Amino acid sequence: MDNYLKYINKRFKNDIENLFPGLKLLNEDMYNDNIIDNIKDLSFELKKRFILIIDEWDYTINVKFSDLEEIDKDKNKEEYKKEIKNSLIKAISNLIKGQSCFAFVYMTGILPIAKQSNQ
Repeated sequence: MDNYLKYINKRFKNDIENLFPGLKLLNEDMYNDNIIDNIKDLSFELKKRFILIIDEWDYTINVKFSDLEEIDKDKNKEEYKKEIKNSLIKAISNLIKGQSCFAFVYMTGILPIAKQSNQ
């Protein structure tokens, strides 16, 4: 999950460079590995709030795992999927909950809605 967030953060920086060249946020000492901090800093610098759209947020949970090397030998596939789901929910929650930089968040999913929720 960390590698995935780093990848998104890198792509986010590339988008910022293309859309808003010359921002203070793009200085080496300002932009960091934490995408949440970078979104907050961008919102502050632009004095704008964002609309965040996450399409099929749960896609990575539902895909078939073809590369089982990443899975701990003591865990089965369902345990691994549960860990991925929990990590993803935590990352999304940290990204959007209580963040003043978002005016609105819209999420879609592909899995059925659970009867019980941790949130």
